Parts: sequence; C-alpha cells; structure tokens
Amino acid sequence: MQPERGQVDAQIDVAQDLTIQGVVTAGATVRAGATLAIRGAATGHFVVEEGGRLTIHGAFKGTIENSGTVMLAGVVTDGLPTTGQVAVAIGTVIGIDPPMALLGDGSLEIVSEDRTIRLNATSSEGYLLYDADQGKFVQTLPED
Repeated sequence: MQPERGQVDAQIDVAQDLTIQGVVTAGATVRAGATLAIRGAATGHFVVEEGGRLTIHGAFKGTIENSGTVMLAGVVTDGLPTTGQVAVAIGTVIGIDPPMALLGDGSLEIVSEDRTIRLNATSSEGYLLYDADQGKFVQTLPED
C-alpha cells in the first residue's frame, strides 16, 4: 500500500493499516488489528484500542489514550502514555523543560547547548519499552 502524503486536518478513524507521510493535526483513533504509521508530525488526541498500533517517526505533541502499542521516534514534547505497551526509539528527545534524550542504557540525558546528542527520528538503533509503574525504560524491543 502506498502511503498517503500531505496534511490531514480531520480526526482519522483507522480500521485498516495506513501510513501517512506528512502532518496529522487532529489526532486519530486506531482500531484493533490496524496500524497507523505517521512519518512527519502529529498533534492532537490519539486513541489506540487493544490490538491497535500507532507508530510516529518525527515530532509528536498531544495526548495518547493507549490500550494497544505505541512506538515513538524523534521528538515527543508531551508526556508518554502510561498505559498499554509504549516503546521509544533510542535517541528520541522527550519533553521540553528540559528536553532529554533517551540513551541506549535506558537513561535520559538533558540536552544542552554545550553537548551534542544524536537525535534519532527513525528506529535504526532499536526501541526501549517504557514501564510506567517503574517510571523507566526497561528492555529492548525488537523491531518487526
């Protein structure tokens, strides 16, 4: 399936696999058995049902109600979902005050002007799972 390209300004209801290269501005609902992959920027409110999957490679600002799987890579300016399975790519920058980069050992390092951090907006270095109960990244998630 060819990806959709451009900007989507309406809330999306995803019942089958969909890839968007561009910008999603109003969020989406990802139904069970479906995957929404966004390569670009995403804002708004997202709902991921059990058995659904949301992947964002790029910039994300918004909220996610997650009962499925969420995979993030790039820059996440708001907090991470605290439910469902959440995986974040090594090298992703999380937060804005202060921004912190996820390192391969699961630690977060503050991004500062005097230090170079390699930003990763892809999944090339792998993902770490976020354990909301422990408040930390715990294990590597193999990419499929």
